[in-house]
Amino acid sequence: MIRHNAQVSDPMWEKIATHTNDDEELKDVLNAVHFGWESDHAQSLKPYYHFRGDITEIDGVLVKGPKVIIPKTLQGDMLKKIHEGHLGIEKCQARARQVMYWPNINNDTENHIGRCGTCQKHRYKQAKEPMEQHEIPEKPWRKIGADLFTLFGKNFLVVVDYTSNYPEVAKLEDLSSTNTISHMKSIMARHGLPSVVVSDNGPQFSSREFRQFAMQYFIC
Repeated sequence: MIRHNAQVSDPMWEKIATHTNDDEELKDVLNAVHFGWESDHAQSLKPYYHFRGDITEIDGVLVKGPKVIIPKTLQGDMLKKIHEGHLGIEKCQARARQVMYWPNINNDTENHIGRCGTCQKHRYKQAKEPMEQHEIPEKPWRKIGADLFTLFGKNFLVVVDYTSNYPEVAKLEDLSSTNTISHMKSIMARHGLPSVVVSDNGPQFSSREFRQFAMQYFIC
């Protein structure tokens, strides 16, 4: 169940397991998971100790709830995958938090984006553009943001409530408007119909099919 929720392919899972076995810190964590967490835990266990009850091992990989704990030797590769679309810091951090974990992941994500040549090249131009101000409704799930992203070679829909900042993530079978709408309906069935959906006007959201869906459900 957890392995499925992590949305990691079998080859990638095996790669993470191999690197976990070579990571001295994570080997200590594995040992603690199997044989118990001592009260006078080692220095290497301190970043994990306060949520030790959430950590388990599946097929050689450590997981924290639905998130895969990434070994140091793979963290750079994972940051590149997270930042493939050159999204901003907050979107990348939100994306990472859905599927993976390591100590200081937020700081590492911010530093990685800060060193991105493409992002720095366009930073001045983006700063000159006026920032759109969004009104925050009092009731949750009345205004939502929707976007697509790719991670581990799989496509996902992320929907975020503007009031609570709570995200919903769904794995997409394909990138069609039909599939996107199907998952949007599932999310709306849980949280209610929004009045406004904010998107980047990508092809899934600007298609005639999506516009008809929005009109049918009285969405702006």
